[in-house]
Amino acid sequence: MITYVKSIELLDNLVVDVDKEGFLTGIQMFDASEYLKIDKKSLLQIPNWQFTINVHENIIEIRLVFQTKIRNKIVEKNPIISQQINQKLPNSELVCEAVV
Repeated sequence: MITYVKSIELLDNLVVDVDKEGFLTGIQMFDASEYLKIDKKSLLQIPNWQFTINVHENIIEIRLVFQTKIRNKIVEKNPIISQQINQKLPNSELVCEAVV
C-alpha cells in the first residue's frame, strides 16, 4: 500500500496526494457531480474510469476518461485539468483504471 505524506489542492475541488519521494499517488475530487455536470445517480452508475496525471516542469495535467448513460444514450466525457503549482515535484506520470 502506497502512503502519502502531503496533499496539494488544485482548483477548489481537486486534491492530489504526494508520497515521500514527491511522486503523485492519488486524486480526490469533491462535488464531482457538480464539477463534471452529471447528476449524482448517473455518476454512481459509471462502470469504469481512467485517469492520467502528468507532472512536467511544475505543471500538473489531469485527464479523466469515462462513459455514462444520460437519457438512454451513452456519453463519453474527457475533461482535462491543467494547473501550474509552486512546489517542485519530479516529472512523472500516473495512470489508473478503476472498474466497478
